[in-house]
Amino acid sequence: HIFFIQKKHLVVCSGPIPPCYQTIEDAINAANTGDIISISPGNYSENATTIDIAKQISLEVAGTGDVVISMLDGSTT
Repeated sequence: HIFFIQKKHLVVCSGPIPPCYQTIEDAINAANTGDIISISPGNYSENATTIDIAKQISLEVAGTGDVVISMLDGSTT
């Protein structure tokens, strides 16, 4: 048997624009190994002090501009 696994391309947006994820953590949780997460420029507040990624995925900035991530503990990356 041959099985083809299609990779997903998930999008994170700083505004309520479907079908975008509102947090990077939500997109990471929904992603499978090999998926690509495109993050639109903007400011993101994550409800965590760390984001654990236990799978091989790609994160990329969609377009030009900065992505600022504010963590629950007040730090930014």
